[in-house]
Amino acid sequence: MIYGISSQKTARLINTIVFQRYSMQNANYSNIWLPGFALRQLEKATGTILDAGGGLAPYYRATHILDILPFDAERLRANAWGRDGQTADGCRTKRVRWSEKQYTQWDMCDGRPWPFADNTFDLGLCSHCLEDLPDPLPAVRELSRVCRRVLIVTPSRLIEQIMGISNLRDVGFSHHYWMVYPGKAGEIVFQAKTPLLERDGCHLRCPAGKTLPIELGCVAFYGESFEPVKKTFPDETAETADLRAFVNEWKQRRKLFVRDPRARSWRYWVYRCKQRWGGAEDQRP
Repeated sequence: MIYGISSQKTARLINTIVFQRYSMQNANYSNIWLPGFALRQLEKATGTILDAGGGLAPYYRATHILDILPFDAERLRANAWGRDGQTADGCRTKRVRWSEKQYTQWDMCDGRPWPFADNTFDLGLCSHCLEDLPDPLPAVRELSRVCRRVLIVTPSRLIEQIMGISNLRDVGFSHHYWMVYPGKAGEIVFQAKTPLLERDGCHLRCPAGKTLPIELGCVAFYGESFEPVKKTFPDETAETADLRAFVNEWKQRRKLFVRDPRARSWRYWVYRCKQRWGGAEDQRP
């Protein structure tokens, strides 16, 4: 009890004044997990660009957007990212605009062909979206069909097998369904995230104040088309062995983690405390 206030009321007061006011969750959209290779390809792109899954935060040079969210010009403008939109450090301009004619509201998971002819767009972009879909395979095939070239960006398998990256209690990003990584030539492998990731030896642990280098935390696929493949296992033993084999490949690597630049801000540590004791959500990529 503090100055006659009960402990419960004190906790709620601290949460309101400190956690809610200064939480990193209050910031507008920002995604640091964008590899330099992908950004360079986007800046060099010409012609029409379809941003599939960009209804929340579109690439600023996208000429068309497809997403399940309804059209909202203000949301698109506020969250646009890229050199003249929003960058990784949070800088943005207000020059980007989209109209309803450039926006298609569509469920990427329902299996229906997208409402575009073959090779309609010069470039198809799908950034940090496929890992959120319950069934991403149809989306990859349709993106490859309607676009002459495709650029797909997802979190890496490595970051999805690290505890403490987005939330102190979780392995990887808890809202993601899949670990995504390259397969054979032209293949994108989707491996389901299961509770087995939490077993001993099936994940690495990120030290406090550290993170992965951007190039290790995400993976980019760029080419004319890709074939999605879903990886499955006959039983838990085989899946556990696969997870542990992957971890063993990386655990011997020195200097795997680097200092998180956000750790210099006291807001970062306030948010981490809220994760630990206040139930805050992941820092979404």
